Amino acid sequence: MTNSETKNFSQNVSSSYHLKDKGNNAPKLRFKGYNDEWKHYRLKDIVQIYDGTHQTPNYIDDGIKFVSVENINNLDKTNKYISREDYEKDFKIKPEINDILMTRIGDIGTPAIINTNERYAYYVSLALLKSNYAILAPKFLIQRISSEQFQHELWKRTLHVAFPKKINKNEIGECNVYIPHLPEQEKIASFLTLIDKKIGKQKELVELLKKYKRGLLSQIFSQKLRFKDKNWNNYPDWEEKTLNNIFDTVTDFVAAGSFADLRKNVQYNEKPDFAQLVRTIDLKNNFKNKDFVFISESAYNYLWRVNLNEDALILPNIGANIGEVYYIYSFKLPYKNNVLGPNAILLKSSNNNLYYLYSRCLTDNFRKQLFLQVGASGQPKFNKTDLKKIKIKISINIDEQNKISEFLSKFDEKILQEERILDKLQNYKKGLLQQMFI
Repeated sequence: MTNSETKNFSQNVSSSYHLKDKGNNAPKLRFKGYNDEWKHYRLKDIVQIYDGTHQTPNYIDDGIKFVSVENINNLDKTNKYISREDYEKDFKIKPEINDILMTRIGDIGTPAIINTNERYAYYVSLALLKSNYAILAPKFLIQRISSEQFQHELWKRTLHVAFPKKINKNEIGECNVYIPHLPEQEKIASFLTLIDKKIGKQKELVELLKKYKRGLLSQIFSQKLRFKDKNWNNYPDWEEKTLNNIFDTVTDFVAAGSFADLRKNVQYNEKPDFAQLVRTIDLKNNFKNKDFVFISESAYNYLWRVNLNEDALILPNIGANIGEVYYIYSFKLPYKNNVLGPNAILLKSSNNNLYYLYSRCLTDNFRKQLFLQVGASGQPKFNKTDLKKIKIKISINIDEQNKISEFLSKFDEKILQEERILDKLQNYKKGLLQQMFI
């Protein structure tokens, strides 16, 4: 979907609704011809709410699909199944078409509507919502759940001190909801479903491009796909080198000193200070999160080894983010002065094309070698010494590195362009949800 197509789509759908002064029980943005105030309910008054099995089931190779929080974005993408006998025994209330499953443990409030006659078994981390069709249209309910107002209702009733956080089934029922009459519900649901379809198609396009790029990486770095020099000759054979011989810098936050010295010299601040401490969570969210950490000028100087004043690669080395690789453009960082935080390793190379090396680190082959270094017990992690020992085969010709880098970076630009369109569509819907619900 191009930028012009997105603009035309927005203009076409906006012609069917109007802005009005918001009453006590009416949203600001409404379809023409609807003026009645919305009616207040507690969710339990119009929706039956159940939770899934509390016991880990006996999984089998094939049978009734068993879903949990991790499957909420695509209920059919599960590799867990239970027998028909266990399904009939453990699920007296069964999910049916147009019912909604909603996450309630760990992730809170992500809904999915069941749109087929497929049978699903579900875990306690999901709540099953069955609408009273005479009052509440299921496709309206799923949009209602996604709205900022309802998400706040869930947030107020969530046990944030629990680990993982959760909301009890009965508390879901206490959430306040305002809904219009069924004809307006159906109008709103149809309209927002149309936008969801556009968003879904754009997501598919982004994923398709990413999948194609993964294929290119495999072809290029297995040398099945080769580039030629300006005379159309092959470049020199690739050589196997350790990361210690490829990168000039392989360091991390704790290289500055002992933990005692770090505590003495580096204090974290919530308010902006001389430099930002760049953490894995900031990179993962592309700095769209707001809970940043800052440090003083003296701490910045103390952490000079991990100053992000030039392009670098960052590899998280502790926890669930192991295997991720980030290319840091120093001039694109949102803060003027930046240093790398803990739980990640910083890599720099002056003799190689850094984007070429970044692309090499994205391959499945590299990830496999990396995970061989990860400890088998406790929290998954690897250290600088482990990383330096990894051997990879790379081009030793800078011209070939540059050609590969240029080719892949152009493909990345295409992916980024489509991701920006996806962001626009998602933000467009978010804005509509804020104004179309109360």
